[in-house]
Amino acid sequence: MPDVGGRPVLPLGGPVNASCLYCEEDDGWMTFTTDELGFNNPPGAADDAEVVIVGDSYVQGACVGTGFSFADRMRERGRGVYALGTGGAGPLTHLGMIVEHLDRLRPSVVAWVHTASNDLTLPNRPYGDLDIEMWSAPL
Repeated sequence: MPDVGGRPVLPLGGPVNASCLYCEEDDGWMTFTTDELGFNNPPGAADDAEVVIVGDSYVQGACVGTGFSFADRMRERGRGVYALGTGGAGPLTHLGMIVEHLDRLRPSVVAWVHTASNDLTLPNRPYGDLDIEMWSAPL
């Protein structure tokens, strides 16, 4: 785990202004360029953030291609949308994103997206991302 000043830190986004190769679906490989905060948004989207969506790979736009994430679709309709999404992130990481970035973004609306199939513990899935995050958190 990386550290800052000798204390462990958990990166909440990806590398800044970097070309990323993410996943392969029927249309080929999904690629995107991260923004100035390390998330899958167009350049400057943080400046116009009327709505912020927080979550995991669904919010990041996993495997749907540029222009087809639900943040992209909302932008097409004229909304200032910023997606704080990272694949594999669970509720504690989402909370970290909120704490780290909402003061700067200052949106009117925050949509915190949880995906029951992997973020939370369910009877047919004994471990969700929340469990994993709680067990792996440094004390």
